[in-house]
Amino acid sequence: MKRTKEEAEETRILILSTARKIFSDKGYAATKLSDIAQEAGITRGAIYWYFKNKKELFVNIFPANVDPFFETINNILSVELRPINKLEKILSSLFDKIDNNTEFRRNQHLYMFRRNVPENFPIVLEHMRNRIEKFNIIIIKMIVSGQEQGEIR
Repeated sequence: MKRTKEEAEETRILILSTARKIFSDKGYAATKLSDIAQEAGITRGAIYWYFKNKKELFVNIFPANVDPFFETINNILSVELRPINKLEKILSSLFDKIDNNTEFRRNQHLYMFRRNVPENFPIVLEHMRNRIEKFNIIIIKMIVSGQEQGEIR
């Protein structure tokens, strides 16, 4: 039976979601592809269809969940609001995602605590550093702008 593109994408998303959970719970080194396959209810071969190895799978779990958050931030920044209100909306959006989005929360857990992310993953470490730096720059700009306008001390 031939799978549709939609079914294939659903399987890929399932693998990424399950991998994010297992990596967040166990860390990179302790996670086996068989753990992910079992939790997802698929075969290890299905994982290899989408990702050539554990490292490639690990690298791919980050952008899919974090990058859309920056779209939300860009939408907030594009609205004509006072800096303090933009800052409030950005932080509110972040806390809402952490509270209500398990996938996002797991990503943040991996970002913040680098759950056994080996140093030989420069692409993952670079992605983490870039996203954190980008977020920090946005927040600093909002604070400075708010200070210039007398809204923030």
